[in-house]
Amino acid sequence: MKAAALNSDSIAAGSTHIFRLRLSDRVHGVPFQHFDQVFAERIAEADEFYEAVQTLALSEEEDVLIMTYQFTSFRQKSEVGGLMTGFRASDGKRLWEDSTRIGADRRYNYSSRPLINGRVIYLEPGAYNLLTGERLDFSFERSYSCGILTGCKNLLVFRSATMGYLDLTTGSGTENYGGIRPGCWINALPVGGLVIMPDATARCNCSYLNKATIALQPLRL
Repeated sequence: MKAAALNSDSIAAGSTHIFRLRLSDRVHGVPFQHFDQVFAERIAEADEFYEAVQTLALSEEEDVLIMTYQFTSFRQKSEVGGLMTGFRASDGKRLWEDSTRIGADRRYNYSSRPLINGRVIYLEPGAYNLLTGERLDFSFERSYSCGILTGCKNLLVFRSATMGYLDLTTGSGTENYGGIRPGCWINALPVGGLVIMPDATARCNCSYLNKATIALQPLRL
C-alpha cells in the first residue's frame, strides 16, 4: 500500500512554511507534542554519530577497523568530523580514539581517505600508529587535489595538480610526474612493482588533459 499527502498553500517570495506530518496507526489527541524536542534529540544523535563515523578502513592482518571522516566540500553541517577511532574488527571492542584536528586553530582539513600501510595509517597530511592511534612524526603536502590517496609499502601516489608521489624510503617530499593527472577517484595503482594509471579524463575539463594510459617503473641507478 502506498500513500501520499497533498497540501495546498500560498507562500510569499522569501518566506517559508513548514508542514508537519505524523504517520501512525492510531489517533493522537496532541500529535505534535514534544515535536521540536524529539527532532532536536535525533539531530544531536546524528551529529554525534557522524562526528566519528564516516569512512571505514580495515586491516585484516592486524584485526583493526578504522572509523573516521573524509573532509569534503559536499559535507553536511552535521558532519563536523575531527575524530578517528580504532576497533578490534573481530569483536568490535574499541581500542583507541584520537583527534585528527591540526594546528593552533585545531582545523580539520584533510581531503583524502585513510590508507593503511602495515601498521601505519596515512591520513593526509599526517600519519598515525594503527595499533595505538598515536600521531607519528610525519607530514606531507600536495597541490590542489580531488583524487584519493593510494599506495604500497614504499610509495604513496596521489593527485598534486599533476600526478604526485611520495617515496617513503627517502624522505624527499612530494614529487611530480608532469603533464598528466590521476582522476577524481582511484586510478593510480601501485601494483606488481609498477604504477599503472588508466586514462581518467572523460567528461572532465580540468587542466593537464593528456589523454593516455601509462605504466611507470622504478629507475635503477
